[in-house]
Amino acid sequence: SDTTLARILANGSPYEIFSIKANQWYRLRLSIVDPLAVPRDVEFTDGCTVHKVASDGIWHSSVPGPVDNTYQMTGASRGDFAIMCSTPDSTMNIRWNDEVVAIVDVGSNENFQRSIMTEWKPTLPDSLQNISSVEIADENKYSLIIERSFLNGKAWNPLEPLSTIAFNAVHEWELSDTQGHPFHMHLYHMMVVTKGGCGAHREGEFYDTISGPPCTVRFKTADIGQMMIIHCHVIAHSESGSMGWMDVVGSGMPLNNVVSNAYTCSDGREMLSCPPTQGPTSP
Repeated sequence: SDTTLARILANGSPYEIFSIKANQWYRLRLSIVDPLAVPRDVEFTDGCTVHKVASDGIWHSSVPGPVDNTYQMTGASRGDFAIMCSTPDSTMNIRWNDEVVAIVDVGSNENFQRSIMTEWKPTLPDSLQNISSVEIADENKYSLIIERSFLNGKAWNPLEPLSTIAFNAVHEWELSDTQGHPFHMHLYHMMVVTKGGCGAHREGEFYDTISGPPCTVRFKTADIGQMMIIHCHVIAHSESGSMGWMDVVGSGMPLNNVVSNAYTCSDGREMLSCPPTQGPTSP
């Protein structure tokens, strides 16, 4: 979408049309791309049963979870939804920020008995297990204040990390209010451990972008490390300095020592001297 949201594209079109059969379960993946990245509602109009079963590529702790018609998502997140529509020859609209982005066309499904989805608990990879119960060492606790042009008062510096953190350890971070500064972490998924959750982010679930009131998250520096990028997901903010990196170090960590060719701007200058990308106007 553009900065005024006057034009929204769904799979490259003004809106998408999906054709499904009545009384069958389908999985729909929504990936929201919005330069302003602020939280907005995704609404499924009445007529179908909808569960959100995964966030940012990670199954929720219990599937299918509660039924709802409205889910808040940031403009930099993904969601997987289980959908079943029981009325043939009907339609359901999917709206984002009160604009229709998709129409679900429900066809007849003769001689097909409606299926029931039973609750199950997905098995997560080792890197996402036993995070909420572990005791966190003091050196693995960190507080982060996200501002328009700074992280913890520092602007982006590709040569100096904000801090050094341990590989193969569980870390706990206290995030400041991120409602105007959606916080995105590369390499690892964050588990929300704040009691009752943080806004639309549920306690015990994993996300890679957090946008809500002050929030406590945990993550495990597993599998890979070295340069872990973190930033505000509002493009204009990250471009103005609200970006940083943590140096992940420790024994047994795989190392990527491939040196890529230096990136150059269109006018031939090296990356560090490139002018900021022209992004949308934002608060």
